[in-house]
Amino acid sequence: MTLPTLAFSYPRRGLSGNFNTFRLGARAGEKYPVGTVVELVDARSKKPLKRATVTAVHQGTLVEMALLHADFAHNWKDAPAAERVQSLVASMKKRYPPGRALDTSICSVIYMKEIDEPA
Repeated sequence: MTLPTLAFSYPRRGLSGNFNTFRLGARAGEKYPVGTVVELVDARSKKPLKRATVTAVHQGTLVEMALLHADFAHNWKDAPAAERVQSLVASMKKRYPPGRALDTSICSVIYMKEIDEPA
């Protein structure tokens, strides 16, 4: 059985334990319902990195979701707490063409729990 994939590009920090990823738009939240096991893959090579189970999905505007969920955002969960929201929003805006990711853009926040697999 082929698992759905969720791609991650650099920097690829914090993909362990419990974490979330922010994705622009509502479609991502609908594509990965709670309970889905996903293969986390490298965005360029499509090489599998690890597996995780989706534990929650939230949707709202970029700023609203950042205020509520930045503490567990994979790239920012180890950053100083005072910088997480601002860093996450700036990162999302930088990742997309100008004007595509705005404070009011709808985002999906997908929470996951890493699946510990025997070596």
